[in-house]
Amino acid sequence: MYLQVPHLHFFGVYVAKVTYLRHGESSFQDKFYRPWHMVTYYRILRFFADGSVLMLTSPEHPSTLVANLKNRRDAKSCEGILFGRYWNNGSSISMKLSQKISRKKARQHQVLNSKRLRGVVAPHELIEKNFFLELKFSERRGQANKFHGVLLWSKYEYSHVLVDGSLSKGDFHVVGDSQSYPPFHFSRVKSFAAPEGFDEVLC
Repeated sequence: MYLQVPHLHFFGVYVAKVTYLRHGESSFQDKFYRPWHMVTYYRILRFFADGSVLMLTSPEHPSTLVANLKNRRDAKSCEGILFGRYWNNGSSISMKLSQKISRKKARQHQVLNSKRLRGVVAPHELIEKNFFLELKFSERRGQANKFHGVLLWSKYEYSHVLVDGSLSKGDFHVVGDSQSYPPFHFSRVKSFAAPEGFDEVLC
């Protein structure tokens, strides 16, 4: 039965809310007082039926961002947006996301501002960011009692291309770290085109 087969929902976004506490700076009046700050940001995934995917990380609430995620053309206006492709492996989703930094912009950051070092290239500057994610479908239902409405982190790797042509690779420890890598929950967006009742049939 289709309802029991793991599948993605295309008429909305998958949202993961990350919240953590961090130390603030000590007061000059009382060096023993260090305030705490609550930091919140969101990871948003937008899947398309043609196999493409968008990922955006932002401190802004998703409700203010989804209008720009309706299609890939509008998404280009979002700072830090990642574009990529995904593959459905049955019980999990694999994806590759990339962000290319223009040569012109990269060169602006290559030259150090110091007059003594003017013209020296900074080899650590990035010209391309690549991320490899694997998310698995949760067996529990998501919001609005939807099947397959929750995606859990399984793998998160990166491979960055530096301006000197070298690669920087690594991975993040996502399994078991629900604070830094909470699950994605599907949220339907009414402005994303879908025939009336279509989402209820599939989900």
